Amino acid sequence: SPEAKGYYKTEQTYYDRTNMELFANYTKKIKDFTIDANVGTDFFDHSYITNSANTNNGLSIPDLYTISNSVDQATYVNDRISEKYRALIGKGTFGYKNILFADVTVRNDWYSTLPKKSNSVMSKSAGLSFVFGDLISKTLPWISYGKLRGSWGEIPKALGTSNETFGAYRYPGSAFSLGQYKWGSNFLMSAANTLVDPNITGSVVTQAEAGLDLSFLNDRIGFSATYWEGTEKNFPYALSVNGASGYTSLLTNIGEISKKGLDIQLNGRPIVSRDFSWKITGTISKLIANDIVSLSPKYGITQTASVQSVWSTMPYLVHTEGKRWGQLYGNGIKRINGQPVLDANGFYVNDPKVYFGSVLPDYTGGLQNSFTFLKDFTLNVNMDFQIGGKFASLSNMWGSFSGLTAQ
Repeated sequence: SPEAKGYYKTEQTYYDRTNMELFANYTKKIKDFTIDANVGTDFFDHSYITNSANTNNGLSIPDLYTISNSVDQATYVNDRISEKYRALIGKGTFGYKNILFADVTVRNDWYSTLPKKSNSVMSKSAGLSFVFGDLISKTLPWISYGKLRGSWGEIPKALGTSNETFGAYRYPGSAFSLGQYKWGSNFLMSAANTLVDPNITGSVVTQAEAGLDLSFLNDRIGFSATYWEGTEKNFPYALSVNGASGYTSLLTNIGEISKKGLDIQLNGRPIVSRDFSWKITGTISKLIANDIVSLSPKYGITQTASVQSVWSTMPYLVHTEGKRWGQLYGNGIKRINGQPVLDANGFYVNDPKVYFGSVLPDYTGGLQNSFTFLKDFTLNVNMDFQIGGKFASLSNMWGSFSGLTAQ
């Protein structure tokens, strides 16, 4: 029977995210006008350090748990991340008779992850709202509240690949990693596969929206509708390039993505009593467009390489110029004029680039119910849905491969 070889690992990790804000506020009322202004700064620091070591191929002496007791050479890992930003922020809110409101915001960020000469990213926003419920309360008393609103804003981005990071060490790139093993007395090092544009910059995501909020019958019924449009231009992205160049990707600013949609929400309180109440909220959203307008005319690239795949035989995700974001391609039956193609043995011919569609749904929505009993007990019953959008199922693939699915 097999014998357990034993294993030992030790690891120490330090993780810290510090966010400090300092603001000065000014509030003033002049007759029917109100002014609320804020000026301040935002400091962010993120540090991550980890050191670990583990044995390989078992322990030389049973039950002696030390790294030096490893049968083969132990593995050592050292990793660290440090990224920062500094920001100046100004915001003003202006009101008139609690009917008309205007908001203006300006923010400038300086990121440690961008080149020093171009690490500044400025973002702005503005909004206007008109609360008209009180103006029509006498002529239309069944309308409890009404507001028209519109806004436009920008969200700053550095080199991060998620909403929680800013892309530490992606610039300047070309970092050589030193392996723990040697070839004789020579060090083993690996070169970076990504070439970084020295003129790379941050970017902003822009979005504008207009909406209407209404409530009726003392807020027993509510309605909200929002139409929005957004664009993302000249954003940092790693393009795939010919490996003969010595690199497999180029990190540079590319492209334009255009988005638009409509969100509608209905809510009501069908039952309101002393010991029981029921609140229901329904939402539906239509994604009108989320299209890749352009990728990289400068480098003549109209489709990205695979940006996400689970298994070599599974469909893969790409972004294609002129199409909806997130296109799925994969293996399927080759067809000519809609007719399947057979080989000499009567089997279907495989086509590795069958187009399945976009992963993005056309509609999303949900229904939320909240029941309150005896004032202190609440039961929530919720459901959500989506219509449209393609996805690839790994479990279905293995089921089909194993002959366990109906097909």
